[in-house]
Amino acid sequence: MLRLAREKRGDEEKEAMDGLLELCSRMRAGMAKIKESVRSISASLTRRERQISLLIKQGLTTKQIAELLGISDGTVRVVRQPQRIPTAYCIYFT
Repeated sequence: MLRLAREKRGDEEKEAMDGLLELCSRMRAGMAKIKESVRSISASLTRRERQISLLIKQGLTTKQIAELLGISDGTVRVVRQPQRIPTAYCIYFT
């Protein structure tokens, strides 16, 4: 009886491990897609937009960024628009 319980638990652990391995594989594939997307976004940004994204990541306000870079806050607002620099890019990938 004890032997049967051990074998059953072993099978359950094996299935759980297989599930974890499959999940890891899917996560790696997803991260590869995200990295490619980030490369694409980064390649499309100007030097100034990359500067602004780094300052956004550091938590600076629009006004602070404008003063630091010597540009108008309107310029920073335009660059901050999500369609220009996605927020996720600023937060996670700069």
